[in-house]
Amino acid sequence: MRNLFLALNASLALVLAAGPGYSQNKDDNKEDISFRTFDGVLIKGTFYPGAKGDKSPTVMMLHKYGGNSNATGWVALAKRLQEKGYSVLAFDFRGHGLSTTIIDPEKFWKYQPNVTYYAKTPKKGQDTIKIGDFKSSYFPFLLNDIIAARQDLDNRNDNGGCNVSNILVIGAEEGAALGLTWMTYEFFRESINVKAPGVVVPWVWQPNKLVLDRPASEDLAGGVWLSATHFPQKINAPYSHCMNLTKDKLRTIPMWFTYGEADKVGKEDAHYIADILKLNKGDLKIKNPTLPIKGETTLRGAGLLGVAKLDTEDLIEKFMDQMVKLRPNEAKKNRNANEFKFNSAPLSGLGFSGYP
Repeated sequence: MRNLFLALNASLALVLAAGPGYSQNKDDNKEDISFRTFDGVLIKGTFYPGAKGDKSPTVMMLHKYGGNSNATGWVALAKRLQEKGYSVLAFDFRGHGLSTTIIDPEKFWKYQPNVTYYAKTPKKGQDTIKIGDFKSSYFPFLLNDIIAARQDLDNRNDNGGCNVSNILVIGAEEGAALGLTWMTYEFFRESINVKAPGVVVPWVWQPNKLVLDRPASEDLAGGVWLSATHFPQKINAPYSHCMNLTKDKLRTIPMWFTYGEADKVGKEDAHYIADILKLNKGDLKIKNPTLPIKGETTLRGAGLLGVAKLDTEDLIEKFMDQMVKLRPNEAKKNRNANEFKFNSAPLSGLGFSGYP
């Protein structure tokens, strides 16, 4: 891995790609999709099926807070990975892009945090939302959208559309913070869903009492974090808590924290998080987990994609290929996705202090 990262050359020219927008090319081999969250939000996204079908490793893309999944750089990367045999799911977080519809307003507004963190009084029966209408402290609740996305992927896995035994995540800025927290959540969930018991009881987060046959975290092949942030929306991300909760197992998932070479804050954040996760101890599968994108660029997150003469996409592809090769025996397994029981993300349990 060291050689592939050191292949970056210094002094790379910068040419900005076209700005964000939504692709309308109906000839693309992709599917416009939607799925719902536990509290009744309709999440919109795009699924790019891999040519290998149920042998296609799965990539999940997480955009930044205030962004969307159809920015030009994201779309181009998704298509490139699809061409290399990956299945790719890109979606808009709630209130972002096309994910502005509430399909069950009663359920959504009955969930108290959706009211508490709304910046104004919602209208009766209101069935649309925009992230700008929420307080920035609503940010951690977007974790529920990733949980719903995983359930959608499990459905596709069971129908032969991808292989969730090999999941790789690409997250930008705040999306990276959410992605790492979601990976922690997967340590405390069965990868194979079982039929829910007949007696309905309140769901309680009790990670210390869980005995799992195969935790969903075993499906995680790696993470690529573009300008991961220490303080998403001025909230102290719970990286240290996630490590303690998983008994340091989170660090065993291969990860690469990258940032623009001239981005001082990006560098500080990447090294801080890598130190918290103990990624520089030398006993893991990947070396140099905080190597920057060369070229004296201050671009951040998805801004590092689609830029002429920056090798961001090349490095992401090579990293992911290496991670999949390290998991040669991870064949597709049926997940019984129709048995999945939705619950709200246990934000307090995952380390977001002051949240439910």
